[in-house]
Amino acid sequence: MNPLSAPAPTVHDALGHRFELDIDHDVLQSAASDVLRCLRVGTDGAPAHRYRIAKQGAHLHLERDGVPLARADDACHALRLLLWHVTDAAMAGVHDGLALHAAAVDVGGEVVVLPGASGAGKSTLAAGMALRGASVLGDELTVIDPGDLTVRSLARALCLKRGSWPLLPDLRGLVHPDVAALVDDEWLVPLDRIGPVTASAPVGIIAFPLRVPGSAARLDLLGRNRAVRLLAAATFRLRERPAATLGMIDALARDGRCHLLVHDDLDDACDLLSAVGSPLPRLTA
Repeated sequence: MNPLSAPAPTVHDALGHRFELDIDHDVLQSAASDVLRCLRVGTDGAPAHRYRIAKQGAHLHLERDGVPLARADDACHALRLLLWHVTDAAMAGVHDGLALHAAAVDVGGEVVVLPGASGAGKSTLAAGMALRGASVLGDELTVIDPGDLTVRSLARALCLKRGSWPLLPDLRGLVHPDVAALVDDEWLVPLDRIGPVTASAPVGIIAFPLRVPGSAARLDLLGRNRAVRLLAAATFRLRERPAATLGMIDALARDGRCHLLVHDDLDDACDLLSAVGSPLPRLTA
């Protein structure tokens, strides 16, 4: 091997979106590599895309394959932009599955899918379940295959907002120092630092978190109509393939897998979800 030759790039795979990083900023390079560490697939094979971040004047500029994508005011902003564009590109590559804004957690070989808007508590629940021995697939973009109901998820770092910090204090020590130096309003915790990482597994239940003060944790089976509405609200890019996507949503809604996770206490909710091991009652069409 020629000692002067450049090392092979580290290839990342975000649900089929393969890429490498080229970041001209040491702390940002370290932080981005850590946040995306569970997407690494080695150095074999050429990546399809290359994300580059470099300083130009007073700003950091993000480009993909030489095409400008965005301009960042600082390294924290650049990291957020990189994560957004990687996630968006991964989402754009989903052609056959149902892409949900959801966390996904493997409990005993079946996945609990937790759809919801930002702030619904998806990541907090996923982290709490991981601390009980479950395996997190991801907390942002989750894809359900309509054929065999296999679940895959974008395995970037868990994003825990300030409201969840008092509930999960032990996870603060799992944030890389360079990530903490850039991002002070979120904990970005790689999945493999909390526990094992599952690439894919069959769906068990779909549980929509709903926090109700004073309520004991319970799973309420959803009727078809309400399940369709909630799934549609959590589906990415519904308007791009409305007929096919609504067909997938309706099939899941008819299957009796959709529940409302009513809770007030994180521990109670995680204990309930972690105990889901026997088949749950299903609705008939």
